[in-house]
Amino acid sequence: MPRSRALIALSTVAVVLVVAVAVVAWLLFSRGSAGDDQSDQNAAGQPSTPDVYTTCSTPPNLTVVSTALTDAGLAVTTSASSPCSTGDVLSNSATRIVVNSPTGLVASGSFDLSANPIGIPPSDGQRRSITFTFPPSSFYSLPDTIESSALTTTVDAVGTAGVTQVQSSTEYAAVSLKPDATYVPAGADPEQAAGQSLRAQVTHDRPEILARGNNRWHAQLSAKQPGLFTDGKTWQYTDILDEFAALNARFGGTRLLWSNEWPVFTVSNWWITVTEQTFASGAAAAAWCVQQGFDRDHCFGKYISDTSSPEGTTVYIS
Repeated sequence: MPRSRALIALSTVAVVLVVAVAVVAWLLFSRGSAGDDQSDQNAAGQPSTPDVYTTCSTPPNLTVVSTALTDAGLAVTTSASSPCSTGDVLSNSATRIVVNSPTGLVASGSFDLSANPIGIPPSDGQRRSITFTFPPSSFYSLPDTIESSALTTTVDAVGTAGVTQVQSSTEYAAVSLKPDATYVPAGADPEQAAGQSLRAQVTHDRPEILARGNNRWHAQLSAKQPGLFTDGKTWQYTDILDEFAALNARFGGTRLLWSNEWPVFTVSNWWITVTEQTFASGAAAAAWCVQQGFDRDHCFGKYISDTSSPEGTTVYIS
C-alpha cells in the first residue's frame, strides 16, 4: 500500500505539471496573438509609423502654423500629414503650392522636389514641419494683416513624378523649401491682391503710429504710387509691396502710411514707408540714413503727425 500511495502521488504531480505547462503555453500563445493583432501599435498604444512612406493619391494636409517676413521673402511654416495610412511622398518636378486667405491669394510657387523628395507621415502619427519661403513677386500679403489659422494651402503635383517611396525613419526632420519657378493660379490677380494688402497694412499701422510714433521724427524710406517711373522701372502694387517687405525685414520693422491721411504730406495717393524707429530730431534721422548707406533721394528725416502742417517736417541729408 505505501508503494501504491507513492505512485498515486507521483501521478498527481505529473498531471499538475502537465496542466501548468499547458497553461503557460496558452498564455504565451495568446500574448503572441494579441501582439500580432496590435502589430500596428507602438509601446504607448499609438499607431506605429510605417517603415516606408508611399505616394498617396490624395494630396497631403498642410496646416499653416505661422508666417514671417525674412530677407528671402515670406516664410509660411506648415504642419504636414497625409490622409493615407502609408503616408505620402512629394517628389514631383513641379509641385505647385498655393496659400490663400479668406480674401484671396497670399502666395504661390512651383517647387521641384525630384532631387530631394519629402516624406509625409500619416495623419494619425507625428506631423512634419515644412516651411515654404516665397521670394519677392510670389507673395501678395504681409504677416501683420493675415491670420495664420485662417490660411489654407493646396498642393497640386504636375510635371514629372519622382520616387514613390522613401524610408520613414529619416523623414521627420523639419525642412525648408524655396520655389524653383513662379506660378500664379488661374483666376488670381496679383496686382489686386497686393493692392488689398497695402491697404490692410496701412489700416494696421495707423493706430500703431498714433500710439507710439505720432508727433515724432522718423526716417522716410520710400514714397511710391502705381505708374511712377523711377529707379529704372514703372512701379506697380506688387513692386511697392515687395519694397515695403524688404525694408521691413532689413530694419526689423517699418510702417506704411497713406499720404492722404496725414497732413504733413503735400501729395495725395502715395504709399509712404517710414521707420518704426523714431529719432530725437530730423537731423538725427538724416544722419541715420547716411549710416545705412542711403542717398538724399531715398532716405530723409520726416516728422509724422496727424495735426501738423507740412512746413518744417522734412530734413534732407546735407
